[in-house]
Amino acid sequence: TTTCTVVITVNDDDAPTVTCPANTAVINTNGSGSSSITIPDYISMISATDNCSFVTENQDVPAGAYSVSGDGAIVVVTYTATDGALPANTTTCTVTITVNDDNAPIITCPANQTLATALHQCVSQNFNYVVTATDNTPVTTTLVSGLISGSSFPTGATTVVWKATDSGGNTATCSFTVTVNDGQNPSIVCPANIQRSTDPGQCSAVTTYASPIFSDNCTGVNVTRTQGLASGAAFPKGVSMVEWKATDATGHSAVCQFTITVNDTQSPSIVCPANIVKNTDAGLCSAVVTYNGAAASDNCAGATAYKINGPASGAVFPQGTTSVVWQATDGVGLTQRCTFTVTVNDGQIPTITCPANQVQNTNTDQCTAVINYTTPTFTDNCTGGGVAIQSGIASGSAFPKGITTVVWRATDAAGLTKTCLFKVTVNDAQAPIFTLCPSSQSVSTSNGQCNAMVTYTTPTATDNCAPNPTVIKVSGLVSGAIFPKGVSAIVWRATDKAGRTAICSFTVTVTDAQLPTITCPSNIAVTGNGPSCNATVVYANPTSTDNCAIQSTNLLSGLTSGSQFSQGATINVWRATDNSGLSATCSFTVTVSCGASSEQLAVRSEELGVLTTENRPLLTMNLAPNPATTQVQITVDGLDERGGDVVLFDMQGRMVGPQSKVHSPTSYISVADLPSGLYHVRLRTQHSVVTKRLMINRL
Repeated sequence: TTTCTVVITVNDDDAPTVTCPANTAVINTNGSGSSSITIPDYISMISATDNCSFVTENQDVPAGAYSVSGDGAIVVVTYTATDGALPANTTTCTVTITVNDDNAPIITCPANQTLATALHQCVSQNFNYVVTATDNTPVTTTLVSGLISGSSFPTGATTVVWKATDSGGNTATCSFTVTVNDGQNPSIVCPANIQRSTDPGQCSAVTTYASPIFSDNCTGVNVTRTQGLASGAAFPKGVSMVEWKATDATGHSAVCQFTITVNDTQSPSIVCPANIVKNTDAGLCSAVVTYNGAAASDNCAGATAYKINGPASGAVFPQGTTSVVWQATDGVGLTQRCTFTVTVNDGQIPTITCPANQVQNTNTDQCTAVINYTTPTFTDNCTGGGVAIQSGIASGSAFPKGITTVVWRATDAAGLTKTCLFKVTVNDAQAPIFTLCPSSQSVSTSNGQCNAMVTYTTPTATDNCAPNPTVIKVSGLVSGAIFPKGVSAIVWRATDKAGRTAICSFTVTVTDAQLPTITCPSNIAVTGNGPSCNATVVYANPTSTDNCAIQSTNLLSGLTSGSQFSQGATINVWRATDNSGLSATCSFTVTVSCGASSEQLAVRSEELGVLTTENRPLLTMNLAPNPATTQVQITVDGLDERGGDVVLFDMQGRMVGPQSKVHSPTSYISVADLPSGLYHVRLRTQHSVVTKRLMINRL
């Protein structure tokens, strides 16, 4: 047999059933931080059942008395029921024992406070306070009513309530009062003082003004006028005080004042009598005059009128116009004047006597003459008055050329006049003066011409009287004309308005400084005849030209054409002289040979050629200084051993000094005795003539 065993195990998986008591609370009655509690025996109190075997019970906090700390402490007791199953099933439950606090906390508030409003505010400044609370357990404080610390409190009384609550829910409250008093007066600002003038025709002025401006730190201000007239009222002349008062809700008040000054700026009115015109009394220079007084009125009462200037009614008024001034003055001192005139007419004309007519020449270099005359005199039946010049020029003044009528008038005190007159004749006796009259001048003829174009400055003249005199050329050539050789006189005349004249004259001297030209025939060589070996030689006379006319052409040395020339060489020198005395020479040789060949004659002629003009050295002369004052240095180039002669001529061709001989390249001549002017210096040698112009100037 075979057997097997099956084990069937029935397991208990049902936990015991437990019913725990409710949680409990224990009141802390000792008011301290600890409590005494009693833990019951929950094993005996709790019934546990199970589906199977007996249940084992357990309580983790044994029953008995215990001390716990703090209000609100909690003690948890755990009860456990375990059945007998394997594994065992357990059921637990807990009972909570709470220790409750029944003591209220202690809370302390500050004392009641009285505060003032902050400046310009209707609340206090920020007010800080401290509220304290104590308890055996933690405590919290809360604001029930009022304002928290650091707040601005409104005016009046504010109650502040605080509550303290501990952890057990016990509470306590405290309170205090914050009273804020408004101690600030309201402010009020009145308009500025007002100045007004009285209304036209009134002794008052309707015046309006702005309402006062008021403010307060709190609302509820009442403003009332406590003194003076309302705006728009008619304020009387003088100073009126207006006062306003502002009162706030707490009864504090402030006042302001301003003045309205009404000035009487209207001058009084015054009416004078009409002007009075009367003739002087018989035989007198015055008149007795009566008149009514002036009448005064004003917008305000109290104006008076009185005379401030001029004679009184019934007084003697002098001849002429007298002003009588009356013045009205009102109560504030404003014045108004009126004037009327009393005219006393004098009908007698004064007499006046003028000096005699006067005639005088102009003062030197002036177109006027200073004239002194006696002031005219006058007489009149009344004193006063005087004479005054009406037209013409005062005594001691410069009178213009011509006739000036001087009128004087006598005026008496009445304004009556009489005139007299006399004439002052000023004659221009002074001739005009040339301010520019050209100096005489000397020029040389133009090249190849027997004249020269000459320019000169047009003469100008002035006169002591305007306008400048008329300047015309009377004789001679105009500037820029072609002047002939020689001396040309030029005359200009200046004529002023008075017909007086002045003459300006000068000369233009055109000097011929150009040498004439002369041309000789060629050298001649001939053979002599007869025992004397002479020969008749005919040759053409030299030809000469000049920019001016040739005065003469003469044989200086040698033989004329057609003469019998002796054996040998004959030098024939010819000179051409122009009409200025300037000259030039030429020469040629006539050689007469006896039986000589033509070649010998040619050599002979060439040897003699040194004497001809063609082989003669060029002659030059320089003068320095030029213009000269006392002495002139003569420098000569081309002077041969024979030297030369120097002669000085004036512009008319007259020799003005002795002839001097020069042999060296440098020599001197004196001109210290000669007057200023233009001269010619001529150097003559055997074969040539050179002429230079020299200016002598003493200035």
